[in-house]
Amino acid sequence: MRTLIFSVLAVASVLAMPRDARAQSDERFAASVAETTEAHVVLGELALQISTDEPTRAFARQLVDDSKRINADLATSARSASIELPADLPPRKVTTAETLSTLRDVEFDAQFAKVASESTAALLRSFTEASQSVGDARLKSFATANLQVLQAHLDAANALRGDATGESG
Repeated sequence: MRTLIFSVLAVASVLAMPRDARAQSDERFAASVAETTEAHVVLGELALQISTDEPTRAFARQLVDDSKRINADLATSARSASIELPADLPPRKVTTAETLSTLRDVEFDAQFAKVASESTAALLRSFTEASQSVGDARLKSFATANLQVLQAHLDAANALRGDATGESG
C-alpha cells in the first residue's frame, strides 16, 4: 500500500512539473545512472582482479557485463533525448574504488559485497521511481526494462554479504 501511495505521488508530482523541470529530472536520473553503473564496472573489474572467492567473482562478472549493457542502452536513450552524460566518475566513487583496492581476501569480499549492495539498492530505488515518473518515454522504458536485472544484482550482493558475515541470505 505504501509503495502504491509513493508511486501515485511520484507520478502526480512529475505531471505537475513544468516541462523544463521534467527535463532536468530526466538529466539527473541519466547522470546518476551513468556514474553508478560505470562505478559498478570499475568495482566489478577490481573484484575480478583481487577476489579469489568464486561466488564473488561470478557476481562481479555479471555486474560488469550487465552494467556495460546498461551503460550502452543508457547512452542510446540519452542521445535520443539530447542528454549529455558525465564522462568521469565523481571523486567519491573513485575514492571507494581506491579504498577497496587496498583490501584482500575476506575483507575485500565483504566490503565489495557491502558497496555493491548499497549502491545497487540506491540504483534500484532510482530506476523504480524513474520507471513511473521520468518525462522522456525512452528513459522511462529504459528504466522499466532494467528493474529485474537490478533486483537480481541486489539479491546476489545481499547473498554475498550474508556469506561474508556468516549470516544466511
